[in-house]
Amino acid sequence: MQVLVATVVDASNYTLASAQNIAADSALTYSYDRESKIKVHTINNEVIEFVNPIQGSILPVSVVQVYSTDTGGGVSNLVALS
Repeated sequence: MQVLVATVVDASNYTLASAQNIAADSALTYSYDRESKIKVHTINNEVIEFVNPIQGSILPVSVVQVYSTDTGGGVSNLVALS
């Protein structure tokens, strides 16, 4: 049986696109229509792309630019530290 997930907050908090019955102790396998990724330009003049970054993680780079293209799949609310 396949079900469509409308939104995912984390591994245990999601909303289905339509009402479905999922049996207790079922093994769920996820696939995403888009990968989360963020593309940045560093102070060392490098372009780096992080794929599937963990929500809330700190990226180990000094960034001068975040690209709007090639950044997406749920990446939002970025915080810059100085």
